[in-house]
Amino acid sequence: MTQEFRQNRPQGLLGNLASESRSQRGFTLIEMLIVVAIIGLVASLVGPSLIRRLQGAQRDTAKAQLKGMSMALDMYKLDMKRYPDSLEGLVKSTGSKWNGPYLRDVTDVPKDPWDEPYIYSPKDGGRNYALSCRCDGEELRYK
Repeated sequence: MTQEFRQNRPQGLLGNLASESRSQRGFTLIEMLIVVAIIGLVASLVGPSLIRRLQGAQRDTAKAQLKGMSMALDMYKLDMKRYPDSLEGLVKSTGSKWNGPYLRDVTDVPKDPWDEPYIYSPKDGGRNYALSCRCDGEELRYK
């Protein structure tokens, strides 16, 4: 064989890999498995904390909405001299003295953060009320 043919002849797959530098070959299966295991470990440590924070944020949102609706119910009572029969009275006219809507920037009564309706029940012929929502089997109340 001539000198020129030996230098330019095509080499087999292993011959080419052996002559290439490490950075040009890519990652080995072991390296990929180690990276996946580290990502899984980090996710298992961080995931529960994020879920707890999300649940806490939903609970805080529900409490804030309960407080806002309670204030709207009190404003309704100032105008109508009684609490409404349902939360719909806060956004839809219920009489000539109605001065609403009593909830800002909504056209319908909002739902709680778990997409369930708030639990409202007038008491004592409209002189008092109970307002709550269900959170993980626990009832959150404002009043």
